[in-house]
Amino acid sequence: MWNRVPLVVILGPTGVGKTKLSLELAKRFSGEIISADSMQVYKGLDVVTNKATDEERAVAPHHLLDFLDPLKKFTVVHFRNKALPIIRNLQAEKKLPVVVGGTHYYIESLLWDILVEDEDATPADNKVDAVTAQANIDELQGWIDYVSSLKAEKLSPLTRNTQLDAESKIAKIEKWSTECIKEATQSLMSIQESAEVESQTDVERLCDTIAAGVARVRLEVRELLGVVRTELSLRVDGEMKSTQEEINKKLHSKLKDVDAETASVLHHNSRRKILRALQIHASKGVKQSQLVDAQRSKDGGSSHGGPLRFKDAILFWIRCEEDVLDKRLDDRVDDMMNRGLVQELLNFHKSYNEERLKNMDSSAAYTQGIFQSIGFKEFHAYLTLLEEERETELGQKLLNEGVLALKSVTRRYARKQIKWIKNRFIKTIDREVPDMYGLDATDLDTWDENVLNPAVQVVGSCLGLAGYSPTLKPLPREDPVGSVVQRNHCSVCDRIFVDTLQWSVHLKSNKHRRMLTKRKREESREDAGSKSTKIEY
Repeated sequence: MWNRVPLVVILGPTGVGKTKLSLELAKRFSGEIISADSMQVYKGLDVVTNKATDEERAVAPHHLLDFLDPLKKFTVVHFRNKALPIIRNLQAEKKLPVVVGGTHYYIESLLWDILVEDEDATPADNKVDAVTAQANIDELQGWIDYVSSLKAEKLSPLTRNTQLDAESKIAKIEKWSTECIKEATQSLMSIQESAEVESQTDVERLCDTIAAGVARVRLEVRELLGVVRTELSLRVDGEMKSTQEEINKKLHSKLKDVDAETASVLHHNSRRKILRALQIHASKGVKQSQLVDAQRSKDGGSSHGGPLRFKDAILFWIRCEEDVLDKRLDDRVDDMMNRGLVQELLNFHKSYNEERLKNMDSSAAYTQGIFQSIGFKEFHAYLTLLEEERETELGQKLLNEGVLALKSVTRRYARKQIKWIKNRFIKTIDREVPDMYGLDATDLDTWDENVLNPAVQVVGSCLGLAGYSPTLKPLPREDPVGSVVQRNHCSVCDRIFVDTLQWSVHLKSNKHRRMLTKRKREESREDAGSKSTKIEY
């Protein structure tokens, strides 16, 4: 029997072979697999999310896979709180836990103590939900303010019919939204003033109701802009984006009032992170920045957070040459199409998404839960066609565009995953990182030689089994690029950057240089005008 049971973690970009190795190691060492994929926790969309097949799941027990209703919320805190007991139970039973998945911040939450929520804490409570509800009320008010300003400032140049149509829509938005805010505010005040603890379900229901109101008003505003955009020369997406940005700035200002340090390192458009910091302050009575500082100051802490949780963990990073991986990913999309990807999306869209889109701006429809999965957004235009339209030339065109978009976004996602691994596991001088072994999966014909056998030797040796003698050495650490969290504002482009690397890249960008040249020309003309005026006097 093994004296100690390490935690095995398999990292790598999508499509590189993580599932294959996890199955082989679990089978060889009587292990069980914990999925660390934020989309694979949901039921359905097996093809889109590339879940292990029934045959693969029969090889070894799987955890945190295909168990959650698609409309339920699931966060990294939920994941950590479910995964840690599974790992500890497996280790107690002398079974090898194998964590595998592409959501690398899920994996980070297991390896290190980096989340400010305690392991036994509920990710939400009444105070947390009250903050969420108030933020949604404020957002709803922000959209009312926008349509009211539109009515006051911009409708006069419109033709009579367009103006009447626009005013009718604005009146509808103002009336409905104001009533929604009034009812929600009263409910929220009742919850906050009550001496009794409200039912979690009741508070969550209030949050969901207001969030649905925000989604509906965004849709109504988009339709309103569709009516007036031509005559007013407005860009619908631009108007929506700038309005949302102003709303986000007000939320960011609230955070600045209670936790200036956290606010200083968050962009005002990082709405979820800002909201989470406000929730932490409301529920715990302390600043998020204080909790983060306390984590970092622990023995073994680093600039990324708290100390390492599993010091004997084994990390495998499966790598592949970029051009080979790109081809492999494109082929995988083609294979997914052959396995019924489109029909799976159509069925899921009809069951879960069709009704949502009737009351939601499409730009916000794919930012929550399983609807964030790569594939939904890319095929949106095709999915929303009428059934008979899908067989037309337009339908085929949109389908082909969806396939190309899916291939493109998958390749970009793979690069993002690789960058995350490098920055969070390799280029971290002050962070204690378990031994990480690189495995080359470029040539699948040499999989056993370059991937499986080296991994088996490492795991067998760590388990103290006889006959295992690894020759593979851990990857060396690299110096970080030098990016530091620091808020910078470019007055020329009116953009904010929250780390020095992004700031440096921006200052060297062509767009910044063009804006700078334009600004200098404008200033030169203003100076020339000023001088000519002085001559006249």
